Amino acid sequence: MPQPEGGRRDPVPLSAAASARVLATVLAPLAARGPVVRRPRVTYLADSLRTTDRGLATLLALRRRYDGRPVVLRLPRTRVVLPLDPDDVRVLLDGSPWPFTPASREKVAALGVFQPGGVLVSGPAQRPARRALVEEALRPDLPVHPDTAVWQRVVDTECGALVERTLWEGGGRELAWPAFAAAFDRVVRRVAFGDALADDPRTTGLLRRLRRAANLAYLARPHREEQERFARLVRDGVAGAPDGTLAAAARAAAPDLDAAAAQVPHWLFAADAAGMTAFRALAVVAARAERADLAGLPAEAAGHDGPGPREAVLETLRLWPTTLAILRDGAAATRWGGTWLPEGTRFVVVSQLFHRDPDHLVAPDAFAPGLWCDGGPRRDETGVVPFSAGPAACAGREVATFLAAAALAAVAGRADLAPAPGAPDLGGAHLPTELDPYRLRVRLARGDA
Repeated sequence: MPQPEGGRRDPVPLSAAASARVLATVLAPLAARGPVVRRPRVTYLADSLRTTDRGLATLLALRRRYDGRPVVLRLPRTRVVLPLDPDDVRVLLDGSPWPFTPASREKVAALGVFQPGGVLVSGPAQRPARRALVEEALRPDLPVHPDTAVWQRVVDTECGALVERTLWEGGGRELAWPAFAAAFDRVVRRVAFGDALADDPRTTGLLRRLRRAANLAYLARPHREEQERFARLVRDGVAGAPDGTLAAAARAAAPDLDAAAAQVPHWLFAADAAGMTAFRALAVVAARAERADLAGLPAEAAGHDGPGPREAVLETLRLWPTTLAILRDGAAATRWGGTWLPEGTRFVVVSQLFHRDPDHLVAPDAFAPGLWCDGGPRRDETGVVPFSAGPAACAGREVATFLAAAALAAVAGRADLAPAPGAPDLGGAHLPTELDPYRLRVRLARGDA
């Protein structure tokens, strides 16, 4: 096994005072929002206080002071390293799952509440087989999953019904997050398990309750009864899932039913972020007349002819990442420059620093989906990693992107869009670092109104 190495330059140990400042302005606000499921009230408060702007200012000041070298926080009983340069982020992610394991202690404690057998929290003995299963089911090697046509019909049906409910009296009506989220939950259940579970919210409802418990990680009280009920529902759903569903793909790739069922909870969990991104993208498109053509295209439309819904979703995910921080633990002592970091060192990549990076990105605060197209400068050639990167990158990235893009296209293709009264200004060249989906609204009107 090769000698574990990290970045080229030595990390900078911060003083106790500087470490406390990073903890107070960067890490604590991220944790308070909810690492597994957002806390709406805390999200509203954090947005009102502009905590993201404060955190970015702290990190940019550190980067400029130390010429981009990683910083080491002085915290009780632990060593936390924050990469500040995109090259160090790439080294960290390219070095996963070894020597930088995605199964960090915090992640295992939190996600273990509802997906104890998931690949993301798996150790080195279980991870290879589980990762192979996930890749066989989700097909990240393909630009379009083989079951995309089936899922497109599901999205069209559910989003078409959502638009009609919103416009049932004619004229303009406002679409808010609760209604959109309920429709997207139906999409997720049908895509995951088939039409039989479309009207059965028990799986997604139980998952949301377990995710709220998972926010507390080590402090979460036992939820054995709910965990057992959720596991049974998922297993039954996988067992009965028809062809064309994610559960059927997992079943076909797995050696047994239990192995397949162990991976599905993470896909349900990740789909929530896809819905949140689709709704944010809808609000951005509604505010930008020059981008309205993005929404009427098929979800997979993209490439040399210009951006489509897929690129709009990716750019929305860049502007407002749903994974606030990417965590890795050192599975071995690692040499970073001339410094050895001991086994167990924790690494935290603060997504927003790299997604809104004024030092490395063109127009970091602008909505520029064309930069995700082939044939030009690309957003993903920097530290922009909406689905992580490297060998441990999210295997469901194309599935999640497709579902979000299909929902965006289905709603926007059936109604004229406009910002609701009091909506944040999303039409300019400098978009806010905060966009609270829980209070977001989009005004819909019939196309012939």
